[in-house]
Amino acid sequence: MKTKSGFFGVYPMVYALFDEKGNLARDPMRRQVQSMLKHKVHGIGVLGLASEVNKLSTAERRQLMEWVAEDIDGKLPLAVTVAETCVGGQIEFVKAAAAVGAKWAILQPPLVKHVPESELVRFFGAVADASPIPIAIQNAPEYLGIGLSHEGIRTLHRAHSNFTIVKLEATAIAIASAVAGTAHAAGGAEQDLCGGREGCDPQRPARCQQDPRHGKEGQRHHGG
Repeated sequence: MKTKSGFFGVYPMVYALFDEKGNLARDPMRRQVQSMLKHKVHGIGVLGLASEVNKLSTAERRQLMEWVAEDIDGKLPLAVTVAETCVGGQIEFVKAAAAVGAKWAILQPPLVKHVPESELVRFFGAVADASPIPIAIQNAPEYLGIGLSHEGIRTLHRAHSNFTIVKLEATAIAIASAVAGTAHAAGGAEQDLCGGREGCDPQRPARCQQDPRHGKEGQRHHGG
């Protein structure tokens, strides 16, 4: 499949799995990634909402990212969500992701409401300018309480050519509106739109496109 970014297909988001003491569990995490590889997904994502990124410490985020990168071992593209709350923190994390082999990064907005859109565009743009890998943004205002309009997405893309993907969590109607609203953003160059659905079953990757299932927030998933 040809896309503007070069990335396509099903990217299940790994769950953060913990042991009885509340620590990240290495062996269950490895088995989870191995299951995804076995079922021939197109890529793997880590540290999204399904990974409960906003409930993890920075050290836990890095540990999870490093484990998943180690287990993928370059067999598939790795996408890493970046949820640090300041520009400097996001730049540092994007560079760390690139260093372990991530092929693209997904930037979450800082969870601060009532921020002018121009400031959010500047925030993402500053990270994009310093990123050594292509970036996406996670545009999920219904989940996160903050996001960009179609015009904001176009503005960001026109100013930063390495911003090539939008990860959407929205209804089918809203996604259709985003496709119509952001197509041909800069002289015919389009962003790729990724319909994100946290909680896709790694045992059945084909269903992620047909019948995605949402993960539940507010609880940690324990590995067996």
